[in-house]
Parts: sequence; C-alpha cells; structure tokens
Amino acid sequence: MFAGVIGCTLLLIRKRAAYLVLIVSLVGAAVSNLGGLFLLGGMEIMRKTGGVGFSAVPIVFGIAMAGYAGAMSKRGVLS
Repeated sequence: MFAGVIGCTLLLIRKRAAYLVLIVSLVGAAVSNLGGLFLLGGMEIMRKTGGVGFSAVPIVFGIAMAGYAGAMSKRGVLS
C-alpha cells in the first residue's frame, strides 16, 4: 500500500533498492486499478463520468518513477 512512498523515499536517499520497491508499487497499482475497472464493474461507472483516463495516471506515473530509478541505478547515482 505504501510501496510508492517507500520507493520515493529510498530514491531521495539514493538507495538502489528504490528500483525494486517502485516496481512492486507499479505492479500493485496496475493490479488495483485494472481489477477495479474490469472485475468490479468500474468501467461502466467511469465511462459514464468520463474518468477512464484517470485510472491510467498512477500506472503511467509508476512507470516513469521506476524507469527513472532504473536509469539512475545504471549510472551509479544510487548506491
């Protein structure tokens, strides 16, 4: 639940574990959002309100954060 916060904190203190924690956070966000949309009938509700695109925001942000952490890890910025 708080893997994103922990991952960002690890990124701030320049720890290599941030990448793994942010990947776990990304998987959790994807499962939670996609499960809510497709398994719990959220797609019908979101389609009526026009908010389907907002479900993708946490996933896109998680991909960006994990990608940034991976790039910084490869460059040697994270220890």
